[in-house]
Amino acid sequence: MPLDTGWDLPATTAVSFDPPAAAIGVHDADAFRDAYADFFRRELATDVERDLDNDALHRIANRLKTLSWRPDYARYDHPVGADELTALTRVVQAYARAGADLRPSTRPDYWAHDATREWVESTVPDCEHCERRDISVVSGEATAFHVCEGHHREAMQRFVEATRTEPAQPDPDEPFDLAERLDAEELPTAAAQRLAEIGAYDPHIIRPVAESLLRAFESQRGAVVVSRDFLHPVTTALTHLGTIDGRVRERFVASLADEDAPIRQASAAAIASLAWERPDALLSVEEGVVVPRLVTMLDEDDPDSRALALSALREFARSHPHVVDPYTSRVTDVLDGDAGSPSRFLAGITLANLTLASPELGARRANRFERLACTTGPEALAGLAGLYYLDQAGYDVQAPLQTAAETAESAPEPVPDPLADPAAGVRWYADPTRHDRRTVREAVYALGHLGGPGELDFVDWVDACARDDALRTACETARDRLFVT
Repeated sequence: MPLDTGWDLPATTAVSFDPPAAAIGVHDADAFRDAYADFFRRELATDVERDLDNDALHRIANRLKTLSWRPDYARYDHPVGADELTALTRVVQAYARAGADLRPSTRPDYWAHDATREWVESTVPDCEHCERRDISVVSGEATAFHVCEGHHREAMQRFVEATRTEPAQPDPDEPFDLAERLDAEELPTAAAQRLAEIGAYDPHIIRPVAESLLRAFESQRGAVVVSRDFLHPVTTALTHLGTIDGRVRERFVASLADEDAPIRQASAAAIASLAWERPDALLSVEEGVVVPRLVTMLDEDDPDSRALALSALREFARSHPHVVDPYTSRVTDVLDGDAGSPSRFLAGITLANLTLASPELGARRANRFERLACTTGPEALAGLAGLYYLDQAGYDVQAPLQTAAETAESAPEPVPDPLADPAAGVRWYADPTRHDRRTVREAVYALGHLGGPGELDFVDWVDACARDDALRTACETARDRLFVT
């Protein structure tokens, strides 16, 4: 059976061992490191506690196969005896030859789901595009399963459909009972979480207990130790309520100017979630003060404050670019500073969204897009989206795309060629089996602007794999644009 493994194999690959491998950490890279780090450090002068790419694993495998058991190895907790040393060599050989890296896994979750994994195993032998390949190892047998792209996508969709859950329909009195707990107990996290679930089911049901939720929210102001485990579900419940209740939206906008940082941050998170559903309603509060207050948060030292503010500004730049346009330089300052990856990604996407509405503005900041495009991960998507939007508007961006392409050639993992079809470039980032939900959502929006009707099947698949309304809305918006195209 293909093994779900904590090692970072390619998204479409799994490995099985016959007989099962006796080494520690076959399924879990951290367990592997805990067991063998001392042995590797002393005998092979290799630090396996850091991330290792596939080339490094090949070198380790080649060195392991030259070792044979010596009595002085008994000083290590592991390996214990010659058999475990052989098993250890076999595991490293197999994963190296199957294309794995030793780092936290980014593989799609379906490999950890028994029914889906078994469906994949039964499908591979009958598909001319899938591959089942024997791997040469020091003992026993090892097999690599390579799933074709079509079955890979089907497996992901099957997994999502099999594991998707819906909030349980509440009893009529349940919200009131939960609200009493909010008022009477100290930090009733479970009650807050259930109210958030009910709000996701139907915000109208929790509207009668809005005051209790707002009191719970306010209770965290000035707390010596803020309970984020409690504040988060309270904010989530209020965010659902904010889709239908203007009082809640007004409270969140007002709280952006609060002296208490956790309250400001929770409010910015809520506004970022509401901004893609009710942007006009938010902008109507106090004559549009929401955007200036978010911009003020960019000056805070706390990186969480900056990232949350940018998350909301990104949404307003998409729906109402004219209200964010006056603050473009403040967003650009984030890219010119020492912000971390989350803030840089969000700042880049914000600028890309503004470029759609005002290409000349984006053209003046093409060098920022180039710098982002020459990175890896989500930041590269932000840079490429900005450059592709400029290209679409008639600006010459071949030089920065060429630079990005040269950088991509040396990337530690395969990435699309920035000089190829723009739709293909952003489609890669829109794959939920290879990227996180945040990246996928922004890539889907970009695909709607850069692709054509031929992308509809792909967007439909992403939609089928979506687990939240924010991504579903992105897919719906992209479909609308692709039909127009």
